[in-house]
Amino acid sequence: MNAHVGNVATAAASLAVLTALGWGGWVVLTPTPKLESADVAALASQGRFDEGEARVAAYLRSRPDDPSALFLAARMALDRPEPTVADAERAQSYLARIHPESRRAAANVAYYRGKAAFHLSRMTEAERSWRRALDLDPTVPEAAWGLLEVYYVEGRGLDARRLALKQHIIEPDPRDRVLYLLELVRSDYQKMSPAGIIRWAEPVVRKNPDDLRGRLAYGRGNVLVSDVEAGLKLLREAVVTHPDDADAWDAFLTGLEEGGAPDDELIAAVGRLPRSLADQPRFARHLGRAAQEKLDWREAVSQYRRAVASDPGDTPTRYRLARALRNTGEIAEADRIDHQLRDIRAAEGEMAELYESASADKRLGAVPNLDLYRRLADVRERMGRPDEAAAWHRLVLHDAPDDALGLAALKRLETP
Repeated sequence: MNAHVGNVATAAASLAVLTALGWGGWVVLTPTPKLESADVAALASQGRFDEGEARVAAYLRSRPDDPSALFLAARMALDRPEPTVADAERAQSYLARIHPESRRAAANVAYYRGKAAFHLSRMTEAERSWRRALDLDPTVPEAAWGLLEVYYVEGRGLDARRLALKQHIIEPDPRDRVLYLLELVRSDYQKMSPAGIIRWAEPVVRKNPDDLRGRLAYGRGNVLVSDVEAGLKLLREAVVTHPDDADAWDAFLTGLEEGGAPDDELIAAVGRLPRSLADQPRFARHLGRAAQEKLDWREAVSQYRRAVASDPGDTPTRYRLARALRNTGEIAEADRIDHQLRDIRAAEGEMAELYESASADKRLGAVPNLDLYRRLADVRERMGRPDEAAAWHRLVLHDAPDDALGLAALKRLETP
């Protein structure tokens, strides 16, 4: 799977390392004695997926409804390094014949249905299946990692943060528990390039024109690579066909800003924003920008304050808030925000070093690194991510429950 900036193939390999299934430890549907699943698993571990799948297919000719064999065949089709469209379609045909009898089995089947859809560029279907898998069994980590990849490419940072923090809490494996938090650091540190977004989204849009999130990603990617008119055309169409969709409007308004649209066009577009959406905090930054362009500085300050309160990590809006405050004569507050911005820039530099150190530690999580956790907590707090900072401090307190600095920090971060 892809989780690396601008390079889908390379990132896929790194994400697979974090989330790959252990053939020896994740057998949920117990095969019948006549099918030696251990032998098939051994073939898979040697990269001999075609041979292993052929062996299962031969068994299925005599037992076509055996759910264990069907599930194993689907895994053989999809767990290879680079499944093709034919592999994914074959896996779908196997999975369609399975009727799981337990929640755990149903969750695993849903995960593989999502994986098949992913390799068919059906991202909406993949997301739906992976969400279904987590609803059935929240501890199926592969589904969570698949969703995080989709959110990363589609620019859905808020969805990614909610999911990663939720999975961090419930994840039983200590290494994955840390990796969920580290993924949020990585997504800030390794922003996906516009060209990478386009490479990922183009086949999604081409094969599934009704995939809204794919179209939004493709549109914004085009705007960012300076094909502004083509990108904005896609984003305008999205709000016409989905007039009440918050993601569509957010992408469109963001695209206008990133594409350098004239002020009057931006103001007019914000004016058409449905009232039900305008009340949502995520649109405060757009309302603030429209007020700023109309030189209504007090309204701009009000909206920017609302935006920063909702998302303290929104550094560009924090910068605009400082500018708006200077235009309303609130110099002392503007100076405080400028000081915060300097600290944020310093923290971003430190984050890069910490991420490289953490990602190189193959024992991360399995062997606690309390000093690293503390430093990451400090950096994320300074960057406006108090929820992440609190999570890093809890990792420290898990192994050092009397840590005075951690206890004090947690109390501060969790005080309304």
